[in-house]
Amino acid sequence: MTHRADAATALDNRGYTGPLIRGQNPALLFETAVRDRITDSLYWKEQCFGLNAATLLDRAVDLSYIGGTYGVGMKPTPFLCLAFKLLTLVPDREIVLEYLNSAGDEWKYVRALAAFYVRLTFDPADVYKTLEPFLEDARKLRRRRKEGYVLVHMDEFVDELLTKERSCATSLWKLPPRQLLEDLDQLEPRESPLQDELDAMDEEPGDDRDQTFSFACSWCNMARPLGALPDLSHLDDASAELILKLHLEDVETFKQQRKGKQKEGDVDDGEYAATLLEQDLHGLGTFLSDRRMTKSIADAVQTDGTLLDESAQQEQTACEDRELARRLSGNPTNSNAAPPRPQPEPPGDDVTTPSNLAGPYVSEETGHALASELQRLQVTDDGGNNEEEEDTRAESYRGDTACVACQETKPFFDIIQAPCQHDYCIDCIRDLFNSSFTDESLFPPKCCRTPIPVESVSSFFFMPKQQLEQIFEEKKVEFSTANRTYCSKPTCSAFINPANISNNNHVATCQKCYTLTCSLCKAAAHGGSDTECPEDPNLQAVLDLARQSGWQRCNACRRLIELNIGCNHMTCRCGAQFCYECGVRWKECECPQWRDDRLLARANQIVDRDAPRLHLYHPARAQHVQQAANLLRERHICNHTNWRFRTGEHTCEECAHTLPRFIFECTQCRILVCKRCKNNRL
Repeated sequence: MTHRADAATALDNRGYTGPLIRGQNPALLFETAVRDRITDSLYWKEQCFGLNAATLLDRAVDLSYIGGTYGVGMKPTPFLCLAFKLLTLVPDREIVLEYLNSAGDEWKYVRALAAFYVRLTFDPADVYKTLEPFLEDARKLRRRRKEGYVLVHMDEFVDELLTKERSCATSLWKLPPRQLLEDLDQLEPRESPLQDELDAMDEEPGDDRDQTFSFACSWCNMARPLGALPDLSHLDDASAELILKLHLEDVETFKQQRKGKQKEGDVDDGEYAATLLEQDLHGLGTFLSDRRMTKSIADAVQTDGTLLDESAQQEQTACEDRELARRLSGNPTNSNAAPPRPQPEPPGDDVTTPSNLAGPYVSEETGHALASELQRLQVTDDGGNNEEEEDTRAESYRGDTACVACQETKPFFDIIQAPCQHDYCIDCIRDLFNSSFTDESLFPPKCCRTPIPVESVSSFFFMPKQQLEQIFEEKKVEFSTANRTYCSKPTCSAFINPANISNNNHVATCQKCYTLTCSLCKAAAHGGSDTECPEDPNLQAVLDLARQSGWQRCNACRRLIELNIGCNHMTCRCGAQFCYECGVRWKECECPQWRDDRLLARANQIVDRDAPRLHLYHPARAQHVQQAANLLRERHICNHTNWRFRTGEHTCEECAHTLPRFIFECTQCRILVCKRCKNNRL
């Protein structure tokens, strides 16, 4: 009897007579690499053989997590295997909807599996109609990723299916926007769950809540990263000033209407928000004023630079002629005379030069004209230099520069040079700094292990320099704190500075919402000693699972870490280094550097990468694996100084990001990393 889901049959279009989905064999909706991993997996061979639409339900009920692939070997999860099995079976629509409508916690993974199948196979309008009701399902799901398990909710998973183009290691066909289907009369406009409340608020005359609500809504769309200010950078000065003036008038009108609405001395939330907004607007006004000054500097350099240079050159020539005349007449040189004017240094790549300050505020055409003018002035000042020096200096102003991060060619005034001499465009340097504020493995922002000073980039953020430096210092304190405490209020979760933690009762006070948190158990403050912290059943369940699975906790930040392949030398995201076997600081224990099974797994992974045709039973494979294992033992301590370029689709072993075209490989330890990890993380 032939297994219907056998790879040789299910993945072959020749002779396929079953139903088609989007004009092809449904099994081909998965990428080739994913299909190969599924059909080679032990779960597929043992658990998916002979299943039909009815018996598959028994396997789906046993699911305990969702996900695509996991581990360094990119093994497929049972969830992904069953989804592929559904594609080979193509069950009736009624059966799929029955899966989807299953209620109860024991059926939630069946619902998730059916939702994934619906996203792959249903028509666009049916996808929205079928899945949108489950955006109200808040049940928790375990999701397995490469680095371990995380908790998600059903509505998050459904939203991912509706909005993302990739989920569970599978590329999803592009879903048309909902608005387009509404315009084509294939979908009814979606009604907001708050529509009734909003209509009721509109019907209440004289109620201040509608003004507060509309005032807040008018500003919520202007929220910017690292600051709640509208983006006026793309507008001219007159338009920006007008918009700022109108906003300030709106704030003042709102504050006048709020007067007399509460007791004297009391400040309600609306008035307090208006005050903060007014302060931010005044700060934005300062920014616009600074921008005008920078543009004025650029204009002055461009229009008056020639006259100033000629005047200075004439003065210098007169001084030199006077000195020469004294020497010819035999008169001694006046020791009190002013020394000759030093020759100006060539403008470098420092971001504080007028040309670079003008970059964000002048057009590209004006910027190139400014560069040419600076080049001409410099060559005029250094008229005595040789041609080679002039050509070298002219080359620094010629053409555009490629950003090392995005590889796009940008004008010189849109480029910032890191201390290691790598060039970054303004957008990439902003992204690096913003990412470092949420990902401590990137903090402090650096390139080639050399920190990038925050002062050198502050002029390119649309916020005051002091605000950026304050954010930087706050993150520096947060990421350097070993046993961190965050606000126990879920909607806040702000970091609590150790200075705001009482040493007597271990109570930490959040400076944003003033919630009290226990610094020992990280839950809401309970007023007891360290022996009276109540046990969190969810935390204990996770710790029990960690002990059973052999996971280790970082001895600094207490994160849970799972190691599948590699040596026992662990480096946590917080920077702490420890032994995976015992958890003690690295080099302070007698544990072996490698465990044999993990060493062989890593060696096999490298052999599969270098010689994919050496299958498991190839006579030469054992020799290659042994050589790879010996090199791993010898080259364990690596500073990652030499890299080579590998083409093809690969997954970064640091951030787990999949790159479709190329990746970098360390020639010593053989780690594969993306460009960001190579430059900014390692």
